Amino acid sequence: MGSWVAFCIVQNPKFETLLTAAADALIYDQTLQAIACLAAARERLYELAVRVLVRSKKIDESSFAEAWKDVSSQSERQLGAFLFLYLLATGKAFKIDKSLSQARNAALHKGEIPTTEKAFEFAEKTYLEVKDLADYLRAEHADALREVMHEENVRKAAKAPAGVRVGTIALNTIYGSVAEKSSATFKEAFDQYKAWLLELDGLVAGTQKHFAGSGPLSTKAPEP
Repeated sequence: MGSWVAFCIVQNPKFETLLTAAADALIYDQTLQAIACLAAARERLYELAVRVLVRSKKIDESSFAEAWKDVSSQSERQLGAFLFLYLLATGKAFKIDKSLSQARNAALHKGEIPTTEKAFEFAEKTYLEVKDLADYLRAEHADALREVMHEENVRKAAKAPAGVRVGTIALNTIYGSVAEKSSATFKEAFDQYKAWLLELDGLVAGTQKHFAGSGPLSTKAPEP
């Protein structure tokens, strides 16, 4: 009998899983939760960008960790670090959409529940900003991006209890850092993700029927 995996790590960067969590929230019209996930996705991508841009300068992980610990719990300082690293890397200022910060603060600090329309507007703007930055990292800093993502997965695996078998999983997300091509807009990505979920539901239902002895098992998995 083969060994069971007792500790599984998600390979996707945090911003990808947070974007997809926002899509899940919007499916059920949980607009406040969607805003929270989208705002967190932006912040985690800024952190990833800082790590990648620093690695592109051949600065090792231990030196980065020593500097990062002074800003690790302060999102404004992290944003400042990102803005100037991006400026050094590209010669251009990164354009922050201030309306996103205003909408985030209204929802998360003032308790204003966004309408469905406002939540999707927020999601569209966030997705485009995230896609532009992530696409830039993929195109111009591919080696550093791979190294940073690998190191993050090593850190995740190190949290496993001693002697426990570790496995990995890559989630289907609405934006993929290693995908050949990502959707141009949030609406396009959202619609494709919903369609995939419906296909997945059909596969699960077919599997349940098979094991209940009610019909043949379909072995065709939905395309991500």
